Amino acid sequence: MLIKVEYAGVNRAECLQRQGAYPAPPGATDVLGLECCGRIVLNPEKLATEAPELSEKVYLALLSGGGYAQYAKVQRAHTIEIPDGHDIQEAASITEVYATAF
Repeated sequence: MLIKVEYAGVNRAECLQRQGAYPAPPGATDVLGLECCGRIVLNPEKLATEAPELSEKVYLALLSGGGYAQYAKVQRAHTIEIPDGHDIQEAASITEVYATAF
C-alpha cells in the first residue's frame, strides 16, 4: 500500500540511526521514520476493481523506514485505522513510540 504521510512519530531508534549507531534493516530505505499516519492513495488489492483515490480513513503504519517522506510504502498487515478518541496528530506515535512505552 502507498500512504500519503500526514504525520510521523519520532523515536529513539531514529535518533540513533541519524547518529549512525542503529543501522536500518537490510533493504530498508535510508529515509528515517519507523511510524507514520496518513491516508491510503494506492491499494494494490483494489487496483483491478476501482480507480486509486485518497482514502477517507486515516491509517497508522509501522515501517522499516521512510515515514518522514511525503509518501510511504507499507504492507497492509502493518497498518491499523486510527482508534476512536485519537486525532491524527497524536495517533502518529501510537504504533512505535506509544506501544514501546506502554
